[in-house]
Amino acid sequence: MKREPDRTMLLFSAVGLASSLLLSFAEVKPNRILSGTRLSSMAYFGAGAGLLFLLWAAFVLLSFYKESPSKHRIAMVLSSALTVALIILTGLSATTQVAGGSSSARVSLQSGIYVS
Repeated sequence: MKREPDRTMLLFSAVGLASSLLLSFAEVKPNRILSGTRLSSMAYFGAGAGLLFLLWAAFVLLSFYKESPSKHRIAMVLSSALTVALIILTGLSATTQVAGGSSSARVSLQSGIYVS
């Protein structure tokens, strides 16, 4: 008997992983008026991007496991860890990006954060 992957989980985890790799995560602006530099997840999060990639990759792998209560518990823990990691990394990275700049420097979130 061939085992089918959980198509919904596979789709959403693949979209999350792709958004982490391809979309811009933040735009660092010198002030409110001028446009800034858009940064990918690797440029914005630095080494922390590896943690996000690992969590998304774990979701992709989890979609191939058979249905069980433990699979749902693992998915719940992974989604919680991904959400907490994304919030913490976003705050730390924003502080790092505007450090040493003017007091009017801003970091705007881009589509990569919302899709993730």
